Amino acid sequence: MSGKYEQKDNSGNLFRIPEENIKSDKHPQYEGEFKTICPHCNAAATGWVKAWIKEAKTGSKFFSLAFKFKTKGGGQ
Repeated sequence: MSGKYEQKDNSGNLFRIPEENIKSDKHPQYEGEFKTICPHCNAAATGWVKAWIKEAKTGSKFFSLAFKFKTKGGGQ
């Protein structure tokens, strides 16, 4: 078994960014990657995901997410 991590299809990961690396309120609190497979053509697409912890008007907390494909058009 190799030590290299391989992203599974239709999954992703998030890692917490250390507080000292967060430069402003707009900077994400979590960053990671994702890999998805198109159900129509089976093309793979990979990208980055960023997350912020937000608070709703009701007081409950939730993740706000932003996705960006690694290549134009979403393909690998």
